[in-house]
Amino acid sequence: MSARNVSLLDELIALVNQKAIKQKRSFSSVVVEALQRQFKHQLAKSKPAA
Repeated sequence: MSARNVSLLDELIALVNQKAIKQKRSFSSVVVEALQRQFKHQLAKSKPAA
């Protein structure tokens, strides 16, 4: 990975850690919530309009 990618990854991890601490939750629960939200958003975008 390039240095830029690593620094972005570090920033993302830091933001997730901050949110987890602020909400008194685990790191993984914050990640799971974000992934579920993104998956639902992508699924809704891919469904044909009825």
